[in-house]
Amino acid sequence: MRCVALRCVALRCATATAYECGDSLKGSQRDLAFSVMHLVQMVQTLVDKSLDNLPLRD
Repeated sequence: MRCVALRCVALRCATATAYECGDSLKGSQRDLAFSVMHLVQMVQTLVDKSLDNLPLRD
């Protein structure tokens, strides 16, 4: 489970990095950075939903 937690942290960092980069850009470069942020958020949602469906271990 630790490996999954590290992946979640990495995805959050990727989102924050894309946002910070995009915030300082203009035009199509800004759009590209924010599209990366959106894709990472979509992957984060998929990971979260996958984790919700895993059986809990005692």
